[in-house]
Amino acid sequence: MHKGIIAYVVVIAVLIIAWWVFASFANPLSPHGTTTIENGSAAQQGGGYDCVGAYLATQKANAVVAETCTWGGGSIGLWVASGNNAYAGVSIKAEGKDGKLYVNKTFSNPCLSQYDVYQLPKQNYTVTLTTGPLLGLQSGRACSSAIVQLSTPSQNSSSPNTNIVNGNFSTGTYYGWVTDGLAWGVVPLNVTKANAQGCYPEAQKWSGYSGNFFASTYQCGYGSHALGNLTSLPFMTSMSFLNFQVLGSGGAASYIEILYNNTVYIRARFSTVNMTNTRQGLFTFYNATLPLYSARNKLIQVRVVANETVPTDFLAVGNFRLGSRPIQTKSGILVNITLSSG
Repeated sequence: MHKGIIAYVVVIAVLIIAWWVFASFANPLSPHGTTTIENGSAAQQGGGYDCVGAYLATQKANAVVAETCTWGGGSIGLWVASGNNAYAGVSIKAEGKDGKLYVNKTFSNPCLSQYDVYQLPKQNYTVTLTTGPLLGLQSGRACSSAIVQLSTPSQNSSSPNTNIVNGNFSTGTYYGWVTDGLAWGVVPLNVTKANAQGCYPEAQKWSGYSGNFFASTYQCGYGSHALGNLTSLPFMTSMSFLNFQVLGSGGAASYIEILYNNTVYIRARFSTVNMTNTRQGLFTFYNATLPLYSARNKLIQVRVVANETVPTDFLAVGNFRLGSRPIQTKSGILVNITLSSG
């Protein structure tokens, strides 16, 4: 009887040890207690994702987001935002025999900005975003997500863009643009989703927009206004007009600029509220056109400046594209257009 009890205890112990070993291998725990999330969002290219367009994002603290992508070699730009976190760590490591760690840096800028341009050889890479703890006092601000984005670099490029990258924000991200400040939030608004969820001001749905996503300083509630710029990557244009869509209170605090050599070359103010002299109908997008005669064959950028300080004021823009002729517009959209002599 005594021997039977001992044998029974031994069997139970062996089973417990076997279960523990199996569980340890099946579900290894990170030494830092982080969460791994697969978040591939780039365009599919053959057997892997193209590194240009790779986009990783999370609003979680102490998290890890990883994506594997394929790169054909050459210059690639790195854009990072730390969001509400104390920092965002970024690593880019080669797959396979190379195994080299090409990027391993930590950033603390809350909103998406380009930090550097890297020369990466042709091969597959794993891009990893690691977030730190939350900054409690700043939790809930507009740029709340930590983001890593790889794209065509805005400098040191031997073949400049000949059109506006992601001009209609169709990627659902600010890929191809730099957000400076908190005004524009983390990502553009999805017009269909915003209308379905009541994310619009004064009980009036967004209307008249030719696309799915637009950049907006309205972040689903008054009081979310802030200062900030939205700047495109440089592009070379042989077209005569910049066509886009806009709505908002406008005025002296908000305007569109064309930059040349990092200086203001053209500036135009606008106000769709002037169309009706009332806030009714303010939430319909209007077509707008900027003449680019003096900027033809120059490497330029579009910059949207939002300096609204009144809680009920906001600005929304999108559908930027170049044209050989102006889009049909109504009077009163663009006013006080100034041209430099540069």
